[in-house]
Amino acid sequence: MALTSSTSARARKSSAGARRSEAKVPARESAAKDAAVEARERAIKEAALRCIRRHGVRKVAVEDIAIAAGVSRRTFYRFYTGRRALMEAIVLDRLRVLAEGVKAVIRECDDFESRVVRGSVETMRLARADKIYHDIVGEDNTLMFDENPGSPDGPREVLSTSIWADVFERAREEGVLRPTITNHEAQEWLIDAHRLLVMREDLSEDEQADRLRRFVLPAFMTTPPA
Repeated sequence: MALTSSTSARARKSSAGARRSEAKVPARESAAKDAAVEARERAIKEAALRCIRRHGVRKVAVEDIAIAAGVSRRTFYRFYTGRRALMEAIVLDRLRVLAEGVKAVIRECDDFESRVVRGSVETMRLARADKIYHDIVGEDNTLMFDENPGSPDGPREVLSTSIWADVFERAREEGVLRPTITNHEAQEWLIDAHRLLVMREDLSEDEQADRLRRFVLPAFMTTPPA
């Protein structure tokens, strides 16, 4: 009886192990499929970047990108609804990198004024230094704006929030930020200031910083900087 019971237990254990092994197969297949999809999407983006570097943003069409990526137009449209959607995805990728660079600078600052000024100057420096970002946005400055520009749920605004939300919240806790404005309003105004200043290619970084101190910070602070 003991032998029979032991044999039965081993059989049940073996059967359970087989079921677990079978369950792992679809999971592995799903992971492999996801990896293949990500690789194909990455290949399309990289092909687009090669085409942009070679021909410039305005001259690049979906057909050029598909050929460079080694995919059909039909495959391209499985990933992106069109050229604009791809350009938005590229801009978003580059904004993520930019955001990390700006946050690194802000972490080194000791007060609200330097966080806004140095963080803003770094934002504009990185945006100008990234020629592809500059060219894509220059071609269509409505990229990544939905039907409600400035919506806190828009991709660009979400990334901006990841940079500036803590800056304004900390300023509020320190009593530096005017209580009559919300963090989102302050962030939105700062982004607008960046857009205006980044177009002034004649301004040096010191001149950008001076305008931020004189004309932007006073809109935020309970006591304007000296």
